[in-house]
Amino acid sequence: MKILLVDDDIPTMDLILSAIDWPALGIEQVYTAYSIAPAQKILQENSIDLVISDIEMPKGSGLELLQWLREQKIPAEFVLLTCHEKFEYAATAIKMEVMEYIVKPFDPEIMKLTIKRCAEKIARKKQEQERLEIGDWHVKNLQRDENAFWLSLLSAPGGADLPSLRSEIAARGLPIAADGMYRLVVTRIADYEPAMEEMGKKLFTFFLKDLYAEALFGGGENARAVTRFEDTDAWVIAAAEDGPSLEPACAMILSRCEQSLRVKATCCVGLPRSMTELAAGWMDIQKIMVSSVTHFGRCFREEQAELQSENDQILDLQEMEMLLLRRDKLTILNHLKHEIDVRSSVHRLSEHTLHILRKEVTQAVYAHMAKEGLQVSRVEGDDSFDRLADNACRSPMDLIRWANYLLEKTFQTLEDQSKAGSLVDRINAYVTEHYMEPLSRDQIAAEFHLTPQYLAKLYSKKTGKYLMDFLREYRIEQAKKQLARQEISISEVAMNVGFDNFSYFSTLFKKEMGMSPQQYRTAMLKTAQNKP
Repeated sequence: MKILLVDDDIPTMDLILSAIDWPALGIEQVYTAYSIAPAQKILQENSIDLVISDIEMPKGSGLELLQWLREQKIPAEFVLLTCHEKFEYAATAIKMEVMEYIVKPFDPEIMKLTIKRCAEKIARKKQEQERLEIGDWHVKNLQRDENAFWLSLLSAPGGADLPSLRSEIAARGLPIAADGMYRLVVTRIADYEPAMEEMGKKLFTFFLKDLYAEALFGGGENARAVTRFEDTDAWVIAAAEDGPSLEPACAMILSRCEQSLRVKATCCVGLPRSMTELAAGWMDIQKIMVSSVTHFGRCFREEQAELQSENDQILDLQEMEMLLLRRDKLTILNHLKHEIDVRSSVHRLSEHTLHILRKEVTQAVYAHMAKEGLQVSRVEGDDSFDRLADNACRSPMDLIRWANYLLEKTFQTLEDQSKAGSLVDRINAYVTEHYMEPLSRDQIAAEFHLTPQYLAKLYSKKTGKYLMDFLREYRIEQAKKQLARQEISISEVAMNVGFDNFSYFSTLFKKEMGMSPQQYRTAMLKTAQNKP
C-alpha cells in the first residue's frame, strides 16, 4: 500500500514521518509533497492508495486537491488535516467522499489509529472488489456475519439450543466450533465518554476491537469482539478459547487503555462455558463487575469474585459524631479502611457497600454541620468535590479520597469560623453596613453560611433580642439622624434606611418614638430654633 503526505509545514511533515511505524501498518512507500502541484504529479505517475493532506496551504487548499483527484477519477482515499476543531468544511468533504479528518496539532496515537483504520478499509474494499469479480459474496461478508452471530448470541436473554447454533453456524459458513468451551473476556471502561468524544465513536470502537484482535486473537480483523455503550460504562466482550495466555492478554488490554485512551479499565476472564451458556455468562459477569469493586482496574478470573449484598448499617454513627467533635480525621479514615479491608480480604466488597459507606459518612458529617450551624454549601459545590463524589463508589481508593476531601474541607470551615472572632459581632457589623438594603433573615444567614433557624437561635441566645428587631431599631436610629436634615423628604429618608414602603416606615417609627416622622422632624426643628 502506498501513501502520499501533503503539507506545506515541514516540521509537521517530519513529525508525521517519524511518529508512525509505516511497515507495521502495511505501508510499502510514503511519498511527500509540500504543495498541490507536485502532489498532482505524484498522483498521476504512481498508484497511490491514500492521501493525507492539510486543508489550508498557500498554493492551493487540500479541498482543491481532493476535488481534482475526484475529477481525474483517481481511486485514492483521502484524509484531511485541519486546525479547526469544528470542521467547517465537513459538508464539502463528505460530498467528495473524504474518508477521515484529523485535527492539528495531532496526537500521534490517533494519527496511527486513523491510518490503520483507513488501511484496513482500503484493504477490505480491494478484497471486496476481488470477491465481487469472482462472485464470492459470502466470503466478502464473512467477518460481518461472524460479528452479527456473536452479537445475537450474547444478546439472547434465554440463550440458544445447540442444534439451532450448529444450524446457524453451518448456514453462515462460520469458522466456529459449536461444541467447544469458551471463556468470555469482558472489559469494563468507566467514564469512557471524554475519550470517545476526543476520538469519535467510530475510531474509539475501532481501537477497542483492534486491541482485542491483537491481544486475544493474534491480530487481523476481530469478528468476535462485541461492544456495548451504557450511561457510564463501555463494555467489550469476546469469547476466547481457554489457555494460559488470557491473563497476559488482559494485562495488555488494561495497559493500552490507560496509555492510549487515558481511561481506567477492568478485565474479567469468565468461567469455561459451552456456547449455549455464554449469554447467561455475560449477564453474570456484568453483575459481578458492577457489584464487586475489589478488582477495579485489574484483571481477575470470575471464580475469584463473589457477589455481595450489604443492607445493614456499617458505621456506628454515634462514634462518628464523637470523632467529628474531636475533628479526628485520621481515625475516621482508618475506620473506613478497616471496614473496606475486612470485606475486600474475602472478595465480598461491592459497589453497594461503598454506596452505604458514602451515605453514612455524608449523613454523619451533615448532621454535625447542622449542629454547628453550618450550611452544606460551605463544603459542597466546587468541581473537585463533585468529581470525587461522583467517583466515590467506583473503588475503595476513590471512596477514601472523597471522604478525606469532605472531612478536610468540613474541619477547615469549622476552624475558619472559630478564628473569625465573635459571630454576633460580625453579624451586627454586616447589618450596620448593609441596613439600607432590603435585608432578610435568610439573606443574612446565607452570607454567613448558616441556616436561618440556627442564626435566629444563636443571635437571640447571645443578645437577648431578635435579629430583625436589631435591624429595625438601627434603621430607626439612622432615620432620626436624617430627619434632622430639612433638605431630605421623609419618603427619601424611608428609602435611604431600607424601607421601600413609606406607610410601613411611618407606622414603625411612630411605634418606636411615640410620634410620626413628620412630628419628630417638627419637634427637632423647634428644639433647634429655641437654642441660644
